[in-house]
Amino acid sequence: MRMENKKIATPGSEHTFTVHEQEEGIRLDLFLTQHFPDYSRNFFQTLIEQKKITINNGPVQKSGHRLKKNDIVLCVFPAVAQRSSLLTHEAESLDVKIVFEHTDFLIINKPAGLLTHKPHQHSTDRDLVDWLLHHYQTIEHVGYSERPGIVHRLDKDTSGLLIVALTPQGHNTFAQLFKNRLLKKEYLLLVQGHPEQKGVIDFPLGRHPALRTKVAHVATGRSARTDFEVIEYFEKTSLVKADLITGRTHQIRVHFATLGYPLIGDTVYGTASPAITRQALHAYHLAFEYQGKPYSFTQKPPADFQKVLDLQKKLQ
Repeated sequence: MRMENKKIATPGSEHTFTVHEQEEGIRLDLFLTQHFPDYSRNFFQTLIEQKKITINNGPVQKSGHRLKKNDIVLCVFPAVAQRSSLLTHEAESLDVKIVFEHTDFLIINKPAGLLTHKPHQHSTDRDLVDWLLHHYQTIEHVGYSERPGIVHRLDKDTSGLLIVALTPQGHNTFAQLFKNRLLKKEYLLLVQGHPEQKGVIDFPLGRHPALRTKVAHVATGRSARTDFEVIEYFEKTSLVKADLITGRTHQIRVHFATLGYPLIGDTVYGTASPAITRQALHAYHLAFEYQGKPYSFTQKPPADFQKVLDLQKKLQ
């Protein structure tokens, strides 16, 4: 297949391609990933939804659109969203810790109370992206403009390990690993009650029909599976290890709350706790293979989680 020279995709840049005879019939998303191999099909699907890609000056509806000879494809990479820069002392106060640094990615320990990325453009809360842009300026070219470098997220009040892509290649690779469920993500959580020793929670999740900021068990929702094992039973609570097979919003919190075992301190799906000011949920283990090399990381829970855990042991 005849290919033009691969172009460099910088934020705000525009790229125009003419479809040649030997490229006729190819899917639009595949055509674009061949020109920009460091980006995924899903990335270009998002650009299509944002009306950043046109064919012959007209809108495109589907990433699977089949191209014709002499079609003119225009692809506009979104500009970087404007943010106010962090001062050094502000960045330090966010208390983000680097666990491991690779050329293509970071493993960081996110503290509870910090957003992974802003929920909307009008949010004024500082987030992990602000910290990333302060320390890694080139990350603005990686992934989606509103959340550069982010390949998955943790809830604001969930602590623990998070992967951040530092290059387009890293972003694309991790997107595929997540899509194909080739990453192991394990959490520690403290729940009310005594679940069975081992089990699988497998029911779909979607937006709550009445409360749009919440997630609920919805028959028409997206499939969601959590494998779990109780590490220790206490008098009225349990310490649980959960293996997140899928990665839906609030998945662990909703799965356990729906079964009658809400997380300690979860004020959205359970009740407040005098022992901890957030849900007792910590992403403690990550494992994956990157470019043929295995990686594994473990991060012990922070002080507030450990404090409530110690309290449960004393109450036995």
